[in-house]
Amino acid sequence: MERLIPFFSANPRHALGKTATIGSMFATVFKTIVIFLAGLTLVHGAQASENILKPEALAGTWHLRMETASDARFGFLGKIHIQTTTHLLVAISQGPVGLTQTQQICAISSVPSSNISRTILPTAFISHLPKKTYTITVANQGENTWHYTADLGQTFVGYDGTKAPNAIPSKAGHPAVFDWDRDGKPGATVIVDIPILGEVRIYLVQTNHMQLSGSVQSPDHISGKAIQILMDQRTIGADNFLLSGSPNLTVGAGHDGFDLGRIKAGADCTDIVALAKSGT
Repeated sequence: MERLIPFFSANPRHALGKTATIGSMFATVFKTIVIFLAGLTLVHGAQASENILKPEALAGTWHLRMETASDARFGFLGKIHIQTTTHLLVAISQGPVGLTQTQQICAISSVPSSNISRTILPTAFISHLPKKTYTITVANQGENTWHYTADLGQTFVGYDGTKAPNAIPSKAGHPAVFDWDRDGKPGATVIVDIPILGEVRIYLVQTNHMQLSGSVQSPDHISGKAIQILMDQRTIGADNFLLSGSPNLTVGAGHDGFDLGRIKAGADCTDIVALAKSGT
């Protein structure tokens, strides 16, 4: 019976050598494949590292759309649920101690649950809302997920908060109250339009404190929840005595999200107003 020669060698004396040679060849090919695959892994790892968000990459110009809700009881008008959307121009910057965010309110729209009344915010009211700068935190939570938080601080409308640190003023004669929007009237002026009364000017003081908590969806998009930790308001005067009382105001449920979207560098409030009108 013939012996089977590995790889069908015609010469039995060369069978072992040929087997070793072919084995070495396959070993070399295998090593090449392993090295190639390792190279792919290294390249993929390098690309993944490049895709990991760096907080400083968030620097730039943004449109902040912030939603809040309140419940107001206006005496003879009853209880009204009000959903408010505020549009802000935001600049995020990398500072020596971390990221800072500077905001300017450009547009505010309110939708009441009842059509009995409509609130109009004069241009002077919007333009006198203060610009603010505060620190934001972007924390890595693993697997390239980042948590964004911002404390917008307490805002005072119609009065000087340093002169009324413990309670919001209730009278126009309070030392903290001043002509905030420079229209010749104390506090801040808003207009309430009621069919049976027409447009009535109301003079008020107001304070609120907002915080934002959310996730970085991409270097161009951040979203999450807007949290009202303080809201208070007092009416200190009105053109019609029927609206001279202060409403009982509380934080309402729902309508509490925020969305930050990157926009072109050099954008201003005109661009934000256009985005607000487009529903963006």
